[in-house]
Amino acid sequence: MELILKVDPSFEPSLTIRVRLPDSAEEIGKLYAEGGNHSFTDVDVPRITRVLEAGEIARIRRLVEQAKVLLAPPPAAGLDGTTVTLEIDQGMNAATYTWWNEAPEGWEPVRELAQELTTLAGMKEQFGWGTSDGVLADR
Repeated sequence: MELILKVDPSFEPSLTIRVRLPDSAEEIGKLYAEGGNHSFTDVDVPRITRVLEAGEIARIRRLVEQAKVLLAPPPAAGLDGTTVTLEIDQGMNAATYTWWNEAPEGWEPVRELAQELTTLAGMKEQFGWGTSDGVLADR
């Protein structure tokens, strides 16, 4: 399984987190995170590569396997803000979730998974989850 989270704020550096989960217990799960420099700021997101622990892998799998989401959330639109995309790829099956600023009602498990990935990448505070006004904040 591979998961890709892209967090793209309008006036801040972007973040891409890629997680590869092992198919068997003998393989290693890895997390890769990197950010882009934005033309409006000179702040860089550090590049991170790390091995995932068994408990982290189990939590990600549990979040994916137990998620129940609304297939078609209400429409949303806006200017500026942040676009978040979460892609989940399992061989021939894949799902992509994209939202602007706040995950729509009915996509709480998708937001929770995005929160977990930013936490594992050490980017929890930078991308605002855990704060009341962050893009990945609990609502």
